[in-house]
Amino acid sequence: MTSEQFLFLETSAQIIRLYNAGDFGRGIENDIERFREAGSSSFVFAEFDRVVGRLYRIIAESFDKIPNQDRPARFKELWGTAQSLLPFYLPGGPTFLSMLVTDLSEKYVDRLPTAREVANFVRAEERLARESFYIAGNKDMRATGRIADRSKCCVWDVMTCTSTPAPECRLKLTCIEERKTFLESVETLAFRKREESAWLNKNLDKIRSAYNLALLSIVGSKPGHFGDIVIFWEVPAGWFVLTRDKTFLELQRAHRPDLTIWTVRCRRTQVSSQCEVTNVTKGMSGVVELRNASATGVAAEAKTPIGNKGDKVLLQGGYFTSSRQGEIVRTPGKDAPLVYGVRLR
Repeated sequence: MTSEQFLFLETSAQIIRLYNAGDFGRGIENDIERFREAGSSSFVFAEFDRVVGRLYRIIAESFDKIPNQDRPARFKELWGTAQSLLPFYLPGGPTFLSMLVTDLSEKYVDRLPTAREVANFVRAEERLARESFYIAGNKDMRATGRIADRSKCCVWDVMTCTSTPAPECRLKLTCIEERKTFLESVETLAFRKREESAWLNKNLDKIRSAYNLALLSIVGSKPGHFGDIVIFWEVPAGWFVLTRDKTFLELQRAHRPDLTIWTVRCRRTQVSSQCEVTNVTKGMSGVVELRNASATGVAAEAKTPIGNKGDKVLLQGGYFTSSRQGEIVRTPGKDAPLVYGVRLR
């Protein structure tokens, strides 16, 4: 690897880098140091803000709604009230929420804050998160010009263009000026088994028949379905891409051999320990020998088949100090040793 190479941080890598102090986070920081510079993109920041920024704003607003804003109270009491005021759906899910709330609880463990104080602190943390997004390897991506932008457009918010895209529109570079390659990448995902594939496949004819503003409007109405494609085409030529999303591997193999995709993985530890496995889906149980383990999964060897891909399992005993739920994500090939890959929850 030469010092001339650059690393693109996709949304999942950015969130892990900033909010995981364990092997994941440290590994990404080490990766950044191996490159001349790191960068990201306008749409990655938009996705980051829709998850991280929005969750901070929701938490702050829940504390805003607590009566007696300036009454000191235990954080546990304040959070109990604020939690009851949260909406049902939360960006980032319950795990991310729990992590942020744990940090807040530790901050106020020795004193009694007010609801207003907590809300103000959460908003300050949101501003810090937005700034931290741009700082990698002690360099500001904005100052080094490493924030790519082929996505800014009014269609993501309120569409203001009426006949043609505005001169400042950047999404047109991907969807209109490079329409052929954009549609080819849409077709690639439409026939894969990714999260966005079913919707893209169902609406493929509609997408193919749309031009100019009509196509931009469709893309802007479904950021979750087109987001990975938009980010993929924002990556500058020849860069390495760090991500947890295997969609980028699918796209790279089909369309951009100039890119190198690195998948974020937690460090695995070699282990030799037996544990009990219960296949919850099929109602069967047995014993497996663990080969290696990480925070997110294990490789387990069995003497007899323990299930099929997608089966839900429960692991307990031996390496595990408490029972862990999981899902079989890899099964052994024909005539191969019975080694299963289990993703932990």
